Amino acid sequence: MDTHPAQPQIDATQPTDGDVPSFGPARYWWRAVLVAAIITVPLNWLLGSLLWLPYYSGLFGFLVEGLIAGAVAFRVARAARPVTKWNRMVGIALLVVFSINVLLLFEYHHFRNKIALPPKFVTTRNRIIRQEKDEAARVAAVRAVETQAQQAFANMLANNFPPANAYGYARWATVAGVADIEVQGERERIEARHRGWIWPVRTGIGALLLALGFWLAFDALAQREPVRNVLLPGEPFDEIDDLDDEEDEAEEA
Repeated sequence: MDTHPAQPQIDATQPTDGDVPSFGPARYWWRAVLVAAIITVPLNWLLGSLLWLPYYSGLFGFLVEGLIAGAVAFRVARAARPVTKWNRMVGIALLVVFSINVLLLFEYHHFRNKIALPPKFVTTRNRIIRQEKDEAARVAAVRAVETQAQQAFANMLANNFPPANAYGYARWATVAGVADIEVQGERERIEARHRGWIWPVRTGIGALLLALGFWLAFDALAQREPVRNVLLPGEPFDEIDDLDDEEDEAEEA
């Protein structure tokens, strides 16, 4: 009499452990998204001052930003490979929304700080230089002109394109893009270099280029194994001459 317990039958139609896809911990992917978001902050500060380069060449910075931030985050995200296409799309979308909002904040900051630089309000500056004898008082008075001009611009946004912050600036740049502000009796016209329909189109194209940069940086995460083009020591390889001989033999056959 056989006392051995009956062994379970293996169904050949059922997938084995080797056939079931295994995905890396998703937490590494979302950590990488957070790392990429942090990297975009200083990059957006720089990009915010390069947006007005001639011939819209500043748009190239969006693509470069996505590639740089994505390359740094890739070092964290590779532990989660393969990352599903859906997770990559959601992560990139979140990064683009975050980055564009940070960029808008820095763009407004850079624009506001430059609206009173020479040759703007030159008459007021010359009057201050003639009136003030003390050098320190003269410098302080000139800086006060810049501060008053920035405040006048913020008041214009609050009255016509609220709120008086980066989002109000975006509304102003899209609807008008020009404004007259007055400081100590002198009126100057302030103009956004990209205004009207150009501003949202420029920003939209920049967002697409940013998404493309991230997509290219994270594309290799779709593969289960690292993608490399370097042979490891002892790894087999085929020489070009051998491949040519095999092709010739195949043609003769």
